[in-house]
Amino acid sequence: RLVGSEMCIRDSLDNDDTGKISFENLKRVAIELGKRMTDEELQEMIDYEEPFLLTDSPPCDPFPQLFRRSPRRRDPAKVEQHRKIGVQNLHTSIKFYRSQNNNNRCFLHGHPEGADSWDAPQIVAMQNLPGVFTVVGPMCHWDMQVTDRTGHVGTPHKRTKWVTNSPILAKTLDVRCSNELGTEPSHAHLHLISGLAKQAAKYPLKLARAV
Repeated sequence: RLVGSEMCIRDSLDNDDTGKISFENLKRVAIELGKRMTDEELQEMIDYEEPFLLTDSPPCDPFPQLFRRSPRRRDPAKVEQHRKIGVQNLHTSIKFYRSQNNNNRCFLHGHPEGADSWDAPQIVAMQNLPGVFTVVGPMCHWDMQVTDRTGHVGTPHKRTKWVTNSPILAKTLDVRCSNELGTEPSHAHLHLISGLAKQAAKYPLKLARAV
């Protein structure tokens, strides 16, 4: 269901077959419809749909530690503009999360553990809300794989922090690497450099199904 003549594209909101509506999907559908939708219009869509779970993982490339380690390699003006857009996207996501929480519906937010987006006052305030949980887990648990330039397929070293108001989701995502637990299978981690970070931006199907 969607407002107006676009009511027939409900399935497009769930193009990744997760059974959930994400904010990224809402934005993508808006672009496909040839519209630049405001936050208010997107909020109207969410209010109409009343999704039980709204998930989002805003683009994290404006926030990674790598940029802080090598600032001289990038144009400062472009870095600042990229950062500004990233912060705006983050604030928009938080606004929708709060709407979900206020209406007794679930939300799930994910970002790399090392991203400095976690220092944003809005994120910290949301984490401190009653009934909101913060957990961390490695992507290797969910069988995430990347391919390096030599064609070697391996498991990336990526830990994701999650914030949700669902105790079931928090318990599901609060996992540990089998290397830490000393259980099988033991595996080596590939560091997310030389273009591997872009591959790791897509969540694995095992994770989507668990959510």
